[in-house]
Amino acid sequence: MIVVLFFAMGLFMQSCDLQKNEVGSNVSETTVVALSDKEISNRVLFDSLFIENFFKQHIENSEWKTRVLIFYRNRNFVPAWYTAEGIDSAAKKFILLYEEDEALSNLKTAHPDLALKHLFHQVTDEHCKLNNCQQLKLALDVLLTISFFDYAEHNWKGVSEYKSMEIGWFIERKKLNYVALLESMTRRHSQESTNDEPVFRQYVRLKKKLLKYVALEKSGGLPKLNVKLSNLSKGDSSFFLRALKRELYLMGDLLGEDSTLIFDERLGAAICSFQIRHGLRGDSLLDKSTLKALRIPLRERIEQLLINMERCRWLPYEFKGDYLMVNIPDYKFSVFHQDSLAWSCRVVLGKQSTETVIFNDTVEYIVFSPYWNVPQSIIRKELIPSIVQNKNYLFEHNMEVLSKGEVLDPGGIKWTKYTRGNVPYEIRERPGIENSLGLVKFLFPNTHNIYLHDTPAKSLFDKSTRAFSHGCIRVQEPFKLAQHLLFGDSTWTPNRITELMNGGVEKYVRLKTKVPIFIVYFTAWVTKDGRLHFREDVYGHDAKMKGLLLL
Repeated sequence: MIVVLFFAMGLFMQSCDLQKNEVGSNVSETTVVALSDKEISNRVLFDSLFIENFFKQHIENSEWKTRVLIFYRNRNFVPAWYTAEGIDSAAKKFILLYEEDEALSNLKTAHPDLALKHLFHQVTDEHCKLNNCQQLKLALDVLLTISFFDYAEHNWKGVSEYKSMEIGWFIERKKLNYVALLESMTRRHSQESTNDEPVFRQYVRLKKKLLKYVALEKSGGLPKLNVKLSNLSKGDSSFFLRALKRELYLMGDLLGEDSTLIFDERLGAAICSFQIRHGLRGDSLLDKSTLKALRIPLRERIEQLLINMERCRWLPYEFKGDYLMVNIPDYKFSVFHQDSLAWSCRVVLGKQSTETVIFNDTVEYIVFSPYWNVPQSIIRKELIPSIVQNKNYLFEHNMEVLSKGEVLDPGGIKWTKYTRGNVPYEIRERPGIENSLGLVKFLFPNTHNIYLHDTPAKSLFDKSTRAFSHGCIRVQEPFKLAQHLLFGDSTWTPNRITELMNGGVEKYVRLKTKVPIFIVYFTAWVTKDGRLHFREDVYGHDAKMKGLLLL
């Protein structure tokens, strides 16, 4: 089981250091740190020989030896966590947070935490204060450093990039310089601290919910809900409502405990809140989907939180400027300006047989009145059978056949020859209001052949589950997206955009500023107001993650 220690380093680095040392950092781990004379004189010094002897006695931590030596050599072997005045605030906060997370001990694997806490208390007791205990102090300093590196490896990095790609995650992984992170942390302990960790912000939010869920599980979990709840609606009275109200209260949807047996307005509002948090229609009805979500075991939700926390480790630490994001399980497209949500809308995504890929890229082009160049797989599996049955199929669907850029007469082609293997022709749908791509598409050239586009099938956006495409992403508000991407150029008026969308002539526009796009997969997340959302595992990626994390 993956290590889950979760001490929220409340003393962590300031933003100026993060700009140097965070995601994608090229800072060398051999950079020498300049310490003032006062800092050096205020420290209990030791040398590389002490560290060598330490690892001889603690071979179980030998994997960190090289990194530990680099860290202390950069500091001229000045201890990081201890001064002549005693243990500094960085170490104290580190240990306190470490101990607080014992609530999650059943989610951890073996770790040097017991040795660390034991040594910490030895060093801080009255006997050691009176008798110096210099060797213990130095050992504690090294062990704190080892624990930091171990935590960073398992809780900020996550599983290897090879393993994440193996289960279909192709977003570029962040890079962390552990030595630089530790040096930044230990040198900022005297300044105003933050609660940040070098992971995507959802990590800390999900961690808080995980602690709540684990505590709830230890205290007895959730009440069992009777199947007869499905027949109840507003105004009804039933003994079975007591358990429902209890669960909704524990989940934060019902404000205040309520043991009455009446299905009143408060209960209806709580059910609606629960439904919205689970991606369901907020109608307050106890339908099959709502009861299914209510009956999911607490342990399963705990595992879901752990799975999505692991995904947070794989994303950039922070996002800057403008970017776009698609969350597949939520069927939601979001536009961010200066890292704040500007607006969002619904999307239609790939079917299970043609999944939308999880990756990142940059949007480079807008194509107005686009052709739809039909992929070979669709030509072979879908178009040719239709053409064989109906010789007018291509004409009726406003499509044309090309060979080396020249338009051909489809009537002269023996389509039955190409039911297997590649077809030696291109087929494309002409621009128009009925075009499968709608009136505009947005390109971020990639090997997955995925892009954003409009659609004539607007009714699909009204469905709660929207997995209908061949993998590309249909956007509910393409005009608004075009405006956003072209914002800042006064020549791109709303009228001009509308004219080109409806012009019937394909036109490529290269964006002056490329915009990053992230296609992610989160089945659990927490909004700014602290509401925890869950979604169904539409592509079965959570199941793969569960095996990867040995949950």
